[in-house]
Amino acid sequence: MQNNILTDTKEIEVSIKNYQGFADSSPVGTFVFSILCFAFWAADLNLLHEGGQLAIGLLQFGVFITYMIVGSSLIQKGNGLGGNTYLLFGTVFGAIGGFFNTFGPLFAKWGIPFDYSLFGLALIMAGIYLFLVLPGLKYAPKVDFLVFFFGGVGVLGSGLTIMGFLPASFNIINGWALFFDGVAGFYSVMATVLSFVGVTIPCGKPFFSQKKTMARDVNL
Repeated sequence: MQNNILTDTKEIEVSIKNYQGFADSSPVGTFVFSILCFAFWAADLNLLHEGGQLAIGLLQFGVFITYMIVGSSLIQKGNGLGGNTYLLFGTVFGAIGGFFNTFGPLFAKWGIPFDYSLFGLALIMAGIYLFLVLPGLKYAPKVDFLVFFFGGVGVLGSGLTIMGFLPASFNIINGWALFFDGVAGFYSVMATVLSFVGVTIPCGKPFFSQKKTMARDVNL
């Protein structure tokens, strides 16, 4: 005896409303980057009080987790440039910089030899990185280009100064470059965040026009 089992199949239409995917997480990363830029500007212009270097080191450790989260989320979204840049600077500014600026003053107080040259070398490589990716930003808004440009000047200059290739007086130039970088970064933050609610503020036309519209998620 053979049993025939009949199965009815029905098509079920499922619609998801008001789902827009994952939001751009770069503004918070750019915000903490701007904070560090202003902190370095204050340090380079000798505006900080005693213990300022140690405070900056702890601040750098504080932003490390944010950098890692933002960088990972951007990579998951397919933004390779922004994601890798955040992870790179999370390592250089957050981990390496945090360690040197935190333990350097303590080791000096305890009489333990401590060489800052390795930190300077890391900054030089990071600054070169920022300059090398500039051609890839020629289609991006000018404010994004300026974030990378001023960052390259300030970071590379700081590294060369720490290594002794530039005189200490050059820190004034490094500091003001990072100050303008912080201003450009904060402006980029506001432009991106306001775009979430439909408000558009000018960010400068790209240096080169391109037919295909590019997303503004490459900012640092």
